[in-house]
Amino acid sequence: MRRLTDPDKWADPWFRRLVPTSKIFFLYLLDRVDWAGVWEKDFELFAFDTGIDICPDALLEDLGDRVVLLDDRRILLPNFVRFQQNDRELSPSNPAHRHIIRLLKKHRLEQTESFLVLPASTLRNGDPSKTLPRGSKAKTLPRGSRAPSSNSKVKVIEKDLNRKGEKRRESEGGEVERMVVDSFHRLCPSFAPVQQITPRRKSSISARTRDGIDFELLFEKAEDSDYLSGRSTQWRADFSWMLKPENAIKILEGVYDNKNRRRSAPTKKNFDNCLDV
Repeated sequence: MRRLTDPDKWADPWFRRLVPTSKIFFLYLLDRVDWAGVWEKDFELFAFDTGIDICPDALLEDLGDRVVLLDDRRILLPNFVRFQQNDRELSPSNPAHRHIIRLLKKHRLEQTESFLVLPASTLRNGDPSKTLPRGSKAKTLPRGSRAPSSNSKVKVIEKDLNRKGEKRRESEGGEVERMVVDSFHRLCPSFAPVQQITPRRKSSISARTRDGIDFELLFEKAEDSDYLSGRSTQWRADFSWMLKPENAIKILEGVYDNKNRRRSAPTKKNFDNCLDV
């Protein structure tokens, strides 16, 4: 069965800001999710199909709220069903729709209280990855209640949308986190910008601060490195990767410095010659 695609995603500022590996992963998800918009995680197969072997956490973090982690083994594209069905209602009498309804029930997306079931009219048109527009509201399902049946309204599932405002506030971070991120943006223009200060990133910044890491020196050396910045390879480090303790130490110790910039210490002979001048 053929799938619809939105060519306007290439003009979406969010999509343009993604690094190439994240763009490929997002396009891969659009092709590989089932008709309920769910992908059974198989990063080994993704690496085999694309030739890209990168940390899954980095890919998922880069996509942000355009994907939803249902559990340890499943990923959801929230508005995939709505987009593919062109806002048409799902009807049990339609053979193609019956397959989608069965998948929704299989993934328990109709009855999970941590999801919202929304009519398609409340959602933004366009790319199947796009989320609700700012300022839009939706009612949560009462505890213990079930979603309306699949033949009553178009069902679009999105996890914990009522927490989005809280997550946005958390993503701004505290003063220290903002200062570190601002330094990163100023000193590392070759790297993908930080979109959110996630709890994990906050924890990493706090830990590296306790370690006495000089963030400005760290970011300067990373920007100067052809390897880390992707100027000499197809891979490129990112903000989260730099904050890992072992990586930060290696950067500061010059492990990733450009070879043509390394200078050996002067020998005793050369040092004596300098004194003779």
